[in-house]
Amino acid sequence: MPEPIIKFRPVKAEDWKDIAWLASDFVQEADHSDGQDTGWVRNRRSFEGKRYQRIAEIQGQIVGYCSLERSTTGSKSGFRAYLVADWKSTNRSIHEALMHMIEELIAVNKIDLVWMRELTGDVQLLEFVESKGFVKSESYVINGKEMINLRKEYGCDS
Repeated sequence: MPEPIIKFRPVKAEDWKDIAWLASDFVQEADHSDGQDTGWVRNRRSFEGKRYQRIAEIQGQIVGYCSLERSTTGSKSGFRAYLVADWKSTNRSIHEALMHMIEELIAVNKIDLVWMRELTGDVQLLEFVESKGFVKSESYVINGKEMINLRKEYGCDS
């Protein structure tokens, strides 16, 4: 059976409920099935700064979200990456497509450094991004959650 066709498009306001559904409950600090505008979703929706984001769809159903963000008040050298999907191993084609889209956005926008902050328990996600060249840097605890930073230099001039 051929792999399903994954299409990308810009994010619409009505997509956030589906994006929240894909994000883990632990990240959001709430049960994502209740449709509430949790802190994670609220922060993504209200983000101010440079942002490049896309929705991944299969036959009109949202299966992933990716974004690169850099705050206007934060560091000028580097963008934070978000890869949001169901991280089951059966979804490898979605994970690959999301990373490919992130790397397209990096190339088009000449971004030199990308970093991620992830839960240490997101083993599948961590293994995936490490296989793509992201390197673990520091780990720490935020609000009782064990987190780790990862980074990758792309060598572009931003």
